[in-house]
Amino acid sequence: MWEMFLVAFVSKKDVLRLNSVETNLITLGVMNIIGNKGAMILKFNLYERTFLFLNSHLVAGAWKGTQRCDMMSDALKGISNQKPADRFEPDAAADFCILTGDMNMRFKARFSDFIEFVDFAKENMSSYDELYEQRHERGRFPGYHEEPIEFMPTYKRHAFNNEIYINKNEQCPSFTDRIIFKQNEKSARVIFNEYQCRDDIFGSDHRPVFLDFSIKLTPEVVMCPRLLRDPKTPNQGSGRITVTSFKLAWETKQLDIIKRKLQMPFFVQLQF
Repeated sequence: MWEMFLVAFVSKKDVLRLNSVETNLITLGVMNIIGNKGAMILKFNLYERTFLFLNSHLVAGAWKGTQRCDMMSDALKGISNQKPADRFEPDAAADFCILTGDMNMRFKARFSDFIEFVDFAKENMSSYDELYEQRHERGRFPGYHEEPIEFMPTYKRHAFNNEIYINKNEQCPSFTDRIIFKQNEKSARVIFNEYQCRDDIFGSDHRPVFLDFSIKLTPEVVMCPRLLRDPKTPNQGSGRITVTSFKLAWETKQLDIIKRKLQMPFFVQLQF
């Protein structure tokens, strides 16, 4: 993919609860071959919850809100690692989904008509913003949430001066760079701390945005001794034992082969 990057950092104290890491990408440029447009996905399980991050670069140009939403839908449908017969959109199965990137959503106005009002752009989202229109009036991105925007349009700025917006073919200054969030796991508490733009990062006609949030998970009860002793409730659910090390206590010629194939930690599924 061109000019796209996606990485997740997990602290050392949590890494043993990390598993099932998957990555994939899809090209949606010319003939669905060129990588200037498309998306990449990162999905993993952490503390028994599935997190999905999708970074996208959607079609450019003004007045193409519906086309951009269709491209995002194509990305979600086509980026899955599942077999075509079993394929479903990955954000339907994940507990927490974050869609981000240069979505290229534009203000539906001409540059020359709007530039004198650019300082009030965030107060006019419902009237001009394509993503707002697509979500609230056309039902796109169901279940997703975006925090209120409290920053200036991120595009098209002078590469080294935040006070200057560039007039490119009458394209209005716009909030092209966005982050939207979906929570399928309703028992968790999500706290949104800050949704802002980094005006101090120069070198591009965009300014990057960030979303700072916290997720407070309810600890899972793996087993209840009282219910385990009750013959009327033989099945409580399922669980998992994490094995970080063990010692092979028998001799075999294949011992070295087994050692090479084992990776720590590994997990043992159980029913109870």
